[in-house]
Amino acid sequence: MRPSRGMGAIMPDKMPKGKKKARRDDTDFTEYKEGGDVKMAGGGLYANINARKKAGTSRSKSKSTITSKAYANMKKGFPK
Repeated sequence: MRPSRGMGAIMPDKMPKGKKKARRDDTDFTEYKEGGDVKMAGGGLYANINARKKAGTSRSKSKSTITSKAYANMKKGFPK
């Protein structure tokens, strides 16, 4: 099965199907493959910020992709 691209949902017909197993005591069940670890492909927000910082790459204030309010909230550790 190919992974979903982006944040969209996977179509129900693309979801992996389970195998029906029958037991002698009539307690049938559906068996699915065991899932693996979920890993972020790019590392997420912090990894991207730190990678740009390490490379010395910066954007001008007019081309910033994050608001100053959101950045300050992140620096505080995303308080509620």
